[in-house]
Amino acid sequence: AAEGKAKVDRLVIGLILPFRDYFRPWINGTPDHNIQHDPVMEWLIEIDPDTGKYVPWLATSWEMAPDGLSWRVKLAEGVQFHHGYGEFTAKDVVHSHALWCDEAYPGRADAPSSAYRKGICMVNKVEVVNDHEVVMHCKNPCLDFEFYYSEAANVMIFSKAQWDKEGEMALETKPAGTGPYLFKERKLDQ
Repeated sequence: AAEGKAKVDRLVIGLILPFRDYFRPWINGTPDHNIQHDPVMEWLIEIDPDTGKYVPWLATSWEMAPDGLSWRVKLAEGVQFHHGYGEFTAKDVVHSHALWCDEAYPGRADAPSSAYRKGICMVNKVEVVNDHEVVMHCKNPCLDFEFYYSEAANVMIFSKAQWDKEGEMALETKPAGTGPYLFKERKLDQ
């Protein structure tokens, strides 16, 4: 396609399981349902499909402390959220982590996503160093940080600005992601 012209105008995805809260994975979601988030949302870390290695996505680099109790993560600069919600920054990482681990947003104990909560919440504090750097502090050595913050698990990055302005249910109707596609609609049971 000519530069600046999209190759695809519309992407339609059909799924077998009708997860009603699918843009809120901390409530009800599984990694196999990330396919519906992937065109719109992004994670800190990607998995290279050829090598299976973790590679940068919204995080440009990450390094585990020698004791395994923290990870220093540098974030991409200039990445914009859809719908005018501004630049992706450390505050969005703090917010996205809190959706899983903050008692104010508890997921259902019987949800498929609950199996991931224990590993995700090994990070018990996300310290903001600056707009494009965080330190993830862990309760115990958390060697699986890369897994939980990659597309293999469910910790995709949501816009804190959208949440603050529109509330949680905006994620169901018009989620502001950073991916190459804008969310338009979903039609349940069709």
